[in-house]
Amino acid sequence: MTTTFMGFQRLMGAVSAVLLVVGCGVEPLPGEAAPAVEFAGEGLALERGASTLSGAFAKDGTRVDFRSEALSPEATRLFVALNGKRFDFEADFAQGILHSDGHGAVLAAAEREVLAGFARTLGAYLMQGPFAPHEQLVAVQAEYWSEAPEGYVHPSKRMRLGLPAIEGERSSLSNVNDGVTCITKGTTRTAYYDNRAGTVYSQSVAVNSNWGTNSCGAGDYGCMGRCGAACGWGAPSSYTLDCLNHDLCSHNLCASGGGSDANCGDEYNQAQDDWTMGVVRGCSG
Repeated sequence: MTTTFMGFQRLMGAVSAVLLVVGCGVEPLPGEAAPAVEFAGEGLALERGASTLSGAFAKDGTRVDFRSEALSPEATRLFVALNGKRFDFEADFAQGILHSDGHGAVLAAAEREVLAGFARTLGAYLMQGPFAPHEQLVAVQAEYWSEAPEGYVHPSKRMRLGLPAIEGERSSLSNVNDGVTCITKGTTRTAYYDNRAGTVYSQSVAVNSNWGTNSCGAGDYGCMGRCGAACGWGAPSSYTLDCLNHDLCSHNLCASGGGSDANCGDEYNQAQDDWTMGVVRGCSG
């Protein structure tokens, strides 16, 4: 069952910051059960179909609309939109291809805060019971987009989901994309990164250790190896080698600007598939 973005906005009806009033929805196809309306509180309401999740979230006068759909057991697509800015994401797990498109959007600080609040609220709600992978991806991707640095222009990016690396394969210092390679809390792993001049560095890091602020006295590096800033908000997190590489680079070289950072931008980009797929692949640490 497909709903256009504008039709979906009409469907969701009037929204307040505390309670969302959802319309009756789209008539189901013959033989298809009508999606169930669920009020999750804290400004969130959603409809769950057999293979769809859609809804809206409101906070501080800003509304977030979202929809995800499992196209097949191995493919999903979703969008998240706020203030006329739309983010699309598609994943084809069979082909190992991820496509993220921010349509050149630049989020203001207040918009990033609302998007992060949406991710936390939806993620916490889904954790209360069984959820489908395409539903979880909405919260994961919203959190990813919300953590972009100030002024970041969200591009269209097509990524290949890398194969996990095999321990011991490295014969020399390198700074390659390690695919989605799980790492375990409490273990010690060697992380690699390079600077803008191409000089490669390596360092042993205890996974999930607390490194405090970066070498410039800023940021939160409380859970080294976790995909995302700081230690998250309670939802399942991804712990992978690419995220450890970026954490170490960002900590030591005071990175900013995400994928545009001159030193750590390549590590940032190599970690996006880890952030998206780490939990699904069992990289919860």
